[in-house]
This record gives sequence, C-alpha cells and structure tokens, in this order.
Amino acid sequence: MKIRLILALLLTSTLSLSAQTEKKDNCGETHAKAAADFKNGMRKIYVFGLVSNDKFRAVLKNKYQIDAVYMGCLVTQDLKCYSDSMEEMIAQERGFGFWEKVRLETETKKVIVSPF
Repeated sequence: MKIRLILALLLTSTLSLSAQTEKKDNCGETHAKAAADFKNGMRKIYVFGLVSNDKFRAVLKNKYQIDAVYMGCLVTQDLKCYSDSMEEMIAQERGFGFWEKVRLETETKKVIVSPF
C-alpha cells in the first residue's frame, strides 16, 4: 500500500513538473517580447475578468505610467505569458510589494484573474 502511494505521488510530481516546464517553454518568445518592450520603456499589462476597474487603470496610468489593457474573458496563452512577464519585471523595478500597494491604493480585491 505504501509503495503504491509513493509511486502515485512520484508520478503526480513528475507530471506537474513537466506541465510547468512546458508552460515556461511555451512562453519563451512572448517573454522575450515583453522583455524587449520593458527595455524600450513600455509598461503594459493585460487584465482578465468580467469587470473593468477604472480606478485601478487610472492609478496605474497616471501615477506609475503603466497601461492596463482590459481583455474581459478573452484569455490567451500569449497575452497571459506577456502580462506575467511584464508584471514580474515591473515588480522587480518598483520593489517588493508593488502590486499589493496598488491593490490597496485602488481598493481592488483581486484584479488579475487567470485560468492558467
């Protein structure tokens, strides 16, 4: 019984790691595009979900010079990868807790929603 459980856990871990690696590999070109845009001074994220938050968008644009493009329920792997990469680079640039700070400033519960 213990051996079966251990084998099942190993198989699950291997499949999970494989899926994560595949996702990162699939984002390679999109990550490079986001990195090039970031290097050229462009700060743009894609926001997914049903409700647009005008205050969030305005604070990002006016205070931090970051464009927030609302996509509604249209989530594609490329847009998600681009936005994830850009958000990470912006967080590194602005410092630890930047996105939480913006969330609190704009009283946003959770802005970025993704099925991935």
